[in-house]
Amino acid sequence: MSTEKNRDSHSLIEQFLDTIWLEHNLAANTLSSYHTDLQALVNWLSRHGHDLLTMEIIDL
Repeated sequence: MSTEKNRDSHSLIEQFLDTIWLEHNLAANTLSSYHTDLQALVNWLSRHGHDLLTMEIIDL
């Protein structure tokens, strides 16, 4: 994955986590787990030639 796409994916993950933290007051452990899972998804997509911004359900 290119550095720019990696930054974009990281930014999206952080924005998502900030939003759900504000809206649902999630515990730190929950947010950490979500972050780990989402980063694993980004890594998997990258290995398969996709990225978080352009993936489609069929890519999974």
